[in-house]
Amino acid sequence: MDKLMDVRTEGERTVLHILKGHLLADDNEAFKEEFEAALPSLGRETILDLREVEYISSLILASMMYILKRMSETKRELILSNIQPKVHELLRVTNLDKIFRIE
Repeated sequence: MDKLMDVRTEGERTVLHILKGHLLADDNEAFKEEFEAALPSLGRETILDLREVEYISSLILASMMYILKRMSETKRELILSNIQPKVHELLRVTNLDKIFRIE
């Protein structure tokens, strides 16, 4: 199985660059596992870079909410960036654009 995300540090921020264009329900377990593996090394601000992502399943959206909760529990912030128009529209119609910080 290929990695879903690449983790790198940029100054004070950690960037989780999602590498797959379509995040499907089948990717959910790996998505959460890769996040949990990265969690100990994440900075106070973590960017979820979605530049490659054109589609996100509802199960992945739920996992993104889980990630947001886990980050909040550890006094860290999750920021979504480089969101493609279709994904941004999905966040808007589900009102998740009001929950996530978007840059």
